[in-house]
Amino acid sequence: MRTFSVKSGQEFWPPRNSGRGKRTHAGTPPLRGSPKRVETTLAKNLQQLIAEARAEVSEIQPYEVMDLTERGEPFFLLDIRDKEELEEGTLPGFVHASRGTLEMRIAQQVPDPEAKVVLYCAGGVRSLFAARRLQEMGYKDVYSMAGGFQGWMSSGFPFDASQVVKAAFERRLSAVFSADVKGYSRLMSHDEEATIRTLKACRKVMTTIIEEHRGRVVDSPGDNMLAEFSSVVAAVESAVEIQKELKVQNAALPSDRNMEFRIGINLGDVVVDDERIYGDGVNIAARVESLAEPGEVCISGTSYDQVENKLKLKFEFLGEHSVKNIAKPVRVFRVLEPQ
Repeated sequence: MRTFSVKSGQEFWPPRNSGRGKRTHAGTPPLRGSPKRVETTLAKNLQQLIAEARAEVSEIQPYEVMDLTERGEPFFLLDIRDKEELEEGTLPGFVHASRGTLEMRIAQQVPDPEAKVVLYCAGGVRSLFAARRLQEMGYKDVYSMAGGFQGWMSSGFPFDASQVVKAAFERRLSAVFSADVKGYSRLMSHDEEATIRTLKACRKVMTTIIEEHRGRVVDSPGDNMLAEFSSVVAAVESAVEIQKELKVQNAALPSDRNMEFRIGINLGDVVVDDERIYGDGVNIAARVESLAEPGEVCISGTSYDQVENKLKLKFEFLGEHSVKNIAKPVRVFRVLEPQ
């Protein structure tokens, strides 16, 4: 209910959390009227957003996509639906990056920003917004398939249900970043609340730096952090920067409260399931991490082979080490900062 100021006589809305009539955004009263009217207003807003996207993104019809395929013209067919939607079937030759992970995975799925990319979703709306996002990221030749997967099926074109199994367990080559806190149990036993606060601050720093280097945090249970990069160089640069930043943070803490991370990096094959990663590539990264001293970064031999002459860093060979369930010993190197 609206009211009036006694002093000025001006109409105003009651303050937030005062019950009925509260604002939804600063300076904006809530939508009022019947549910039907509110629904109509929201629908108009959505239609405006779709119209704006269509004004910026070129749409391509299913038959035009089929023509591209039959002519053998090179292009990427990017399915942005969620994993569960793939059960309906997929288009021949598709690559997958769900809309929620598009920004993180597009460089892996479509490494060339000059390449032609046709995006599709279920009905053709999400792909419009996703295509516009790719344009903002620098992709030059981007299209949204009108009607999406439903439009493709309605046109009677072939689709492949067998690809669902392949998409559910994707494999890829990744730089895997594994980190944990040395002496975490001791810190928790002395002061749980202070340790948790420090851990959260460290995670925030690490996540920010990882994302700045185009990596993604896969998981962070307890004092561990698992991240994935498409570039070993970016992974190592990120790890070195993280250790420098955490050293600054620790300088402000009592010495017995310092939280020092060990970081291990490995380049290897991983199995992807619902955006989580598994396999030997992850296991080796964890083993390499366990060989690092607090505040240090260690990398596997496969990582070293990629960064040896690309970074202004020095490396110390720590020998070959066995890893559970891995047939061959793993070469391990400690990363040293330049003198």
